[in-house]
Amino acid sequence: MSDSILVTGGNGFVGSHIVKELVKQNYKPIVLIRENSKISRLKKSKSINIIRVSEYLDRNIVKQLKIFKPPSLIHCAWSG
Repeated sequence: MSDSILVTGGNGFVGSHIVKELVKQNYKPIVLIRENSKISRLKKSKSINIIRVSEYLDRNIVKQLKIFKPPSLIHCAWSG
C-alpha cells in the first residue's frame, strides 16, 4: 500500500493542518496548489511533495501524479 495522499489546497488553513497531521502519521502528502499560492503555512519537510499548477484541470497533473500514484485524495481547494 502506498503511503502517499494527494491533498488539494494543502497550503490553506484547513489543508495545511491536515498536511501537518499526515506527516506526523508518517504519510507523504502530495500537495496540489496553484502556481502563485503561498506555502508559508506548510512546514518544510522532506516528506511533503508540492505540485504547482496553473489550473486544476491541466492534463500535466496526471503525468506528475503517475510518479507518486496516491491511492487517496483529500480535497480542500476552493476558489474563494
